[in-house]
Amino acid sequence: PLPMCWAVKSNNARIETKKTEDADDGKDTKFKKVGGLLEDYKAACNFLCISVHPHVMMSLDGKYKMVDPENIEEGLPPIKKKFTFDEMKEEIKVPEEKEPESARNSTKLKKKPANSRSVSRQINRAVPEPTHEIRITSMELDKATLRALKLCVPETRLITLRLWNAGVKSENFVELAQLIENSAIKDFMLDENPLGPDEDHKFAVLAGVKSQLQTLSLQSNAIGNKGAEALFDALRTNPKIVALNLARNKIDKLKLIKGQTNINYLNLSHNCFGDEGTVALFKDFSEKTSKKGKPSVLQRLNLSNNLIKDEGCLAALKLSEELKLKLRGNLHSKDLAERIEALDY
Repeated sequence: PLPMCWAVKSNNARIETKKTEDADDGKDTKFKKVGGLLEDYKAACNFLCISVHPHVMMSLDGKYKMVDPENIEEGLPPIKKKFTFDEMKEEIKVPEEKEPESARNSTKLKKKPANSRSVSRQINRAVPEPTHEIRITSMELDKATLRALKLCVPETRLITLRLWNAGVKSENFVELAQLIENSAIKDFMLDENPLGPDEDHKFAVLAGVKSQLQTLSLQSNAIGNKGAEALFDALRTNPKIVALNLARNKIDKLKLIKGQTNINYLNLSHNCFGDEGTVALFKDFSEKTSKKGKPSVLQRLNLSNNLIKDEGCLAALKLSEELKLKLRGNLHSKDLAERIEALDY
């Protein structure tokens, strides 16, 4: 039976004492799925002798209620932010993959023949709806739960993984990257998850895997210039990621837009580019599009609230016909206010 109470220390202690073959790469041959992500997750927790994570259960089971009386609200835990994947998708118009005609036809039930008990049982059998999203908010994603998700998520229809203030440690990034790589996840959020000093370059591990990711959000993670540079280097090997959110970080210089041919939506709002960083940013972009190799596919760039004055805003406005820009909330003069207001897409 599953342990009754979830706790990070006890969960992680159990997997340290539990010996499982190939647990490090997520290909444990002893674990067998039972069908449906909810049942598979509970089976994986049982297999690892750990307790279920409350927010994972809230995502998978609509009837699940947290025991903590301070967290008895119904539905999924909230995400306290304005930015959403829907915003990214609406702006970049990510095409949805259509299910093949043959697959749709194969799922349709045949017309019920007369006096057929077997078909009647098939129709009446309850089939669980596939889960498309797991959301963990303001509660730590422990190593044990991550290990369980690695066992049960592959080959499912899970599309979105949202981790907001989930306290993911840098030493668990490799396993998190393996989970993304071996799944159908297209939208991944790891917001409000700053690492230790000089560790921001480790976020690049999540972008460099060969996965199905299309949108990546790393908002409010104290990512600096070195971390951003490492991230964009990793993105060169992952052409499927077309939308990136780096809002509310600590970036003041970025020279790598000229080397990207995959990102067409980039959110850099609430950083600290200022005039110097903005002029350098658009100089690199201009050189890339006019002189060197393939033109960048970047279409939309958000530089709102970046302490940019007139010099930086004028450098951006020169490319306003080529890029859809957001420059609101900066330190420009009133003379430029009208032009900047008219820019907003």
